[in-house]
Formats: sequence, C-alpha cells, structure tokens
Amino acid sequence: MTHVRRWMRLWILLMLFVSLTACGGTPVAFADIPVHPDAAPLQAGGHLLADTVGNTFREAVSQENVQVDMQMYTLPLDTDWEAVKAFYEEQIANDWKANDRLAQDTEAFKTIGWTCGSFVSKQGLAIGYGPPLLGNPPYLMVALFSK
Repeated sequence: MTHVRRWMRLWILLMLFVSLTACGGTPVAFADIPVHPDAAPLQAGGHLLADTVGNTFREAVSQENVQVDMQMYTLPLDTDWEAVKAFYEEQIANDWKANDRLAQDTEAFKTIGWTCGSFVSKQGLAIGYGPPLLGNPPYLMVALFSK
C-alpha cells in the first residue's frame, strides 16, 4: 500500500503542475462527464485499493489550490483498461485536448487525461483504472480538476 500511496502522490503533484492548455468554452460540471456504462458507484469501504487511491488523491489535492470533484466506481471483472480508455476517448467532447502528461501506465494503475480552459478558468479531467488485484474487481476513478 505504501508504494501505491507514494506513486499516487507523485502522480498527483505532476498532474497539478502540468500547464493546462487553452481550449475555450465554459467550465464543465462534473455531472456532464460521461460514466462508463458498466460502472457502478463505489461507497467508501467497498474496495480497499480504490479507497486507498481515492483518499491519497484527495489528500494531495487538498494541499494545493485546486478543486477536485471525484467519484470512484467498480467495474465488472471482464472490463479491461483498453475498453475503458476507448470509451472515454470516444465520449470526451472536442473542446477537451488530450494531455499525455496526465497519462500513466503501470501494473497497479493506469490513467488518461485531458485539459480544457482559458486564462480565467482551467480544468483537467483524469480517468484512472485499477486492474483486478487481491481478489477485488477493477475500479474506475473519474476526477475533474478546476483551478
């Protein structure tokens, strides 16, 4: 668990310091972000690894001047990262710009991300996937950052 927490803190700090590119438009509300069709909301305590990732993420973000709306989901055992990634690449509107700096691919956690905004309002969207480990099903993290 310590390795997961350390990795998440480093990833979060990297993500927070990434320069967000201008792409115009009004700020996006978290409710407007699509949810994978096989995803079911996770409650705290429902998935040890997802709880650890979510809590670490929230702790790191709370120390920065960034607002985050985040929801964790569980996925069916047969849902893999490629399916999740393809869904979000297809669903994210054209006013979002893919940001390779928000992408991560390790055995324990994978992410993809986009940025959007203007000088006044900047946003980042990160989609994370935790594979089935330790008898737990895969999980999905959807996080919308606003600065």
